[in-house]
Amino acid sequence: AYVPALTAQELVLDLHASVKVLDPRIYIGAGYYEKQYTYLNYPLVSGVGAGVTKLPDLEQPFSVYASAWYYPTVGGTYTYPTSIYLGPFSGAKMQMQYSALTYDLGATLNLGRSGFFLDAGYSGERLTAKASSPASTTEGSAKVGLGFKL
Repeated sequence: AYVPALTAQELVLDLHASVKVLDPRIYIGAGYYEKQYTYLNYPLVSGVGAGVTKLPDLEQPFSVYASAWYYPTVGGTYTYPTSIYLGPFSGAKMQMQYSALTYDLGATLNLGRSGFFLDAGYSGERLTAKASSPASTTEGSAKVGLGFKL
């Protein structure tokens, strides 16, 4: 089958509300995850979960940070395309569900007393297929940046 050219995008919203439980800067909390696909008619999927975050200590010359957030049920409603070739599935709706794990690991390096710091790390997510989902997915990326501490 011919598939016309397309630009596939996945837009993710990952919100956290946390409270400090330990030093240095370790937090636990609740989160909300939402992912929108701009291709294949995939639905917006969303869910709530919990996680832990260790923030960087920017007062130190070198610091590490990490977070892991788990969302046990992330789901949405998929609508099949309308086509005579799909028979009873034509235009039908079905619930898609995943479990999601998002993670972020990295380190910071202060650049003297300037307030600037270098940041390097790795971020990603793992969506594990549950009810009626076509496949599990894993996405991740290395990152490098320059930050400023106020």
